[in-house]
Amino acid sequence: MFIFIHYIPSAAVVCISSLPCIVSGLLLQVKQLIFSSLYVVFKQNLKPQGVHMLSPARTQELITSGEIVIEPFNEKMFKPGSYSFTLGNKYKKLKPVSVIDSRVKEQEFEEAEIGPDGYELKPGEFIICHTAETLRLGQNTGCFLTMRGARAQTGLDFLHCEIFCEPGSAGGWDGKLMLETTNRGPYPIKLFPGITVIKAIFVTIE
Repeated sequence: MFIFIHYIPSAAVVCISSLPCIVSGLLLQVKQLIFSSLYVVFKQNLKPQGVHMLSPARTQELITSGEIVIEPFNEKMFKPGSYSFTLGNKYKKLKPVSVIDSRVKEQEFEEAEIGPDGYELKPGEFIICHTAETLRLGQNTGCFLTMRGARAQTGLDFLHCEIFCEPGSAGGWDGKLMLETTNRGPYPIKLFPGITVIKAIFVTIE
């Protein structure tokens, strides 16, 4: 047993009853000291490794060097941390069947163009679109894809599955990015070529 003795000029009083509070206070101070020390160590010595997000300036350098290829390229599509892609002029629809056999790797699609009056995507309807731009990545560069907020707020979803483009890869529709597209909102939505649909966040991988 630990006994804390508080000295008073006239006497020594043994304060056993307050021992749990004293111990708890000491333990709390020790924890705070340890965490503070670890934070200082990590802040000074821990350097991020592996994946590094690219600024627009650095992305443009890699475009100039050919590490990233975007065609056609438009500098106005840059935001502080991303590059926006626009909708292409074609789409694919699954051919009508009674049931889809998931064992079949390549399903059959019908391909068509989006005319000047646009394409009306009905609620719950699924089609595959593509970007107007082609994208090709070098061996040390990848990118994350995300929806444009303004489109997502209407119920549009252009990214059912592919949200990361591997280093060394290119778009899956003649070099263009494929967009698995569904209208998840309550109203029909007209799609037009040239509207901004997704944005890419480029990273280097070491």
